[in-house]
Amino acid sequence: SGTGVGREVYVTSKNIAAGTLTLSQPLWAAAGTRNFTFDRFTYMLDFSGFSQLSRFEVCNIEFLCGANTSGINLAVTGSVFRVYDCTINRPKHRAITSTGQGCQDLQIDRCEFISSEMGLAAQNRSSIVFNANANDIKIRNNRAARFAHFGVVAGTGGIFAGNHFFGGDDETLGVRRAGVVLTAINCKTFFTGNYIDNSFLELSNEHDANPAFGSEYSFGGVTITGNVFTAQGVSAAFNWIVVTPRGPGHFLSGLTVTSNVFRARDSEVQRVEMVDTSYATLATNSFRNVTFESNTFNGIGQPTVSPVLVEHVQGTAADTWSIDVSAYLPFGGRARNVTAVVPEGALTNASGTAQFVSPYALVEQGTGGKLASLKWPSAVKGKVQVTLRVDNPL
Repeated sequence: SGTGVGREVYVTSKNIAAGTLTLSQPLWAAAGTRNFTFDRFTYMLDFSGFSQLSRFEVCNIEFLCGANTSGINLAVTGSVFRVYDCTINRPKHRAITSTGQGCQDLQIDRCEFISSEMGLAAQNRSSIVFNANANDIKIRNNRAARFAHFGVVAGTGGIFAGNHFFGGDDETLGVRRAGVVLTAINCKTFFTGNYIDNSFLELSNEHDANPAFGSEYSFGGVTITGNVFTAQGVSAAFNWIVVTPRGPGHFLSGLTVTSNVFRARDSEVQRVEMVDTSYATLATNSFRNVTFESNTFNGIGQPTVSPVLVEHVQGTAADTWSIDVSAYLPFGGRARNVTAVVPEGALTNASGTAQFVSPYALVEQGTGGKLASLKWPSAVKGKVQVTLRVDNPL
């Protein structure tokens, strides 16, 4: 740990003679000379002495860690390590750790994880259920209560289905932390049928040695469908989907958020999504293939929708109508495309005579490009239904 170190970075090997270490992930901001802290956790099952271990199963075991030790440490390399129908009770630091690539195709099914930090405020917890560095993990039908994070995932090709992870506490207007952190920039991962309770999903590139956007993919490859998001005892600034770029120039490319239920139980949450600009922001003029629709909002001040259908009523005849949907657009995005304009009823001129005219659209108007304009061949008034998008769909 230290400045410029992402979450869940481990030492995979060391060369004492050469005075060098090999780490499981790059450091995103560690140029020059810095001080780092190294911790070694103890585990009830520690396979770190195996250079390779594949197709190993742990099932029907209750690990009573007693807040004295951690649970399982995977081998340096290997594939298809399965943990199912187990309980890991009160691990001190980690329930399941992957220090290297032993988590390829890791499968965690039908397990319960009980924190040793139940009574702490969320921001003071340090224990984590699992991490993964390799690809193709399957995390299904698990329950995890009051850890700092449910998972920190650096690989791609992940499946999260049917899990319930919650990170609340007994504080008034308490701080909430990420339930799952995805650190691969384009991670082809989906979340379906999960119960995401008093925690959020975070997209981060904290394991990128060059975090500014270059020629790689940017944030995306994520599908979030049919989940339940809930929170209570949080401030209005809480959000369930957070993007945290560690460098400038990044954007969204391939993000689908559909058919989810968002509910704040005892106080209103302003929005469900945000960009954490602590390090950088997103290039909203480059959003591609971003869909945020058919979701249900309860106790949410401002729904997030794209493509968004809005009704615009122009009471005074004008040849330019300004359409403002900025509040609906996800992640502070721009009005990049108008895909439909349908008049409802007759359009009339100032004297009330029907006008049979069509407009053309100008997008990314106004401050920050958040408005669209409809330009008519003459001054008209009336009502139209307008559909706008925050992205270029292709």
